Amino acid sequence: LGEGPVLLVRDGQVLTATLRRTRLSEDDLRVALRRAAVGSWSDVGAMVLERSGTISVLRRGQMDDALADVDVRRPTTAVVSRSRSPRRDSSR
Repeated sequence: LGEGPVLLVRDGQVLTATLRRTRLSEDDLRVALRRAAVGSWSDVGAMVLERSGTISVLRRGQMDDALADVDVRRPTTAVVSRSRSPRRDSSR
């Protein structure tokens, strides 16, 4: 991992390769959603692992300049889930 903040979720889609690299789980992301009072993955614009170890949750529409210093590695493919769980990135 780099020294700066790391993007974990973008547009409700979990970046699973990044999640593995950071040794976090989807349960960790759900805890962050509850703490941020976000009730639905569809409301998530991004989730960022900060340098401090905390996870920031940005709602859709809050992301304009907030991601300027974030390691943004966009997923190449995604597996769409119809369950209540977030979509997962299938790239490594």
